Amino acid sequence: VVRRQVWTKGSADKTDVRKLVVWKTNKESVDPSFPAYVVHWTDYSKGRKSPLDREVRPAPNEVIANQLADQMIEDNIKKGWSEVT
Repeated sequence: VVRRQVWTKGSADKTDVRKLVVWKTNKESVDPSFPAYVVHWTDYSKGRKSPLDREVRPAPNEVIANQLADQMIEDNIKKGWSEVT
């Protein structure tokens, strides 16, 4: 795991969670069709029709993986979210 970040947003009856994970697969040398890095975004909200949403994006190197991760954070983390350490 290269990067892991978690955010929460609570209300009276529920807590929403958003999580970002970037990891190195170590499989790019075995088969070129495998990505070197994977960026995974998880969005959990108890009140939605589909409570668990996920997005997975492959990346050829760590720089691009971190750029994708930064973009996901910019698009999805707005006012009211607190980062959990």
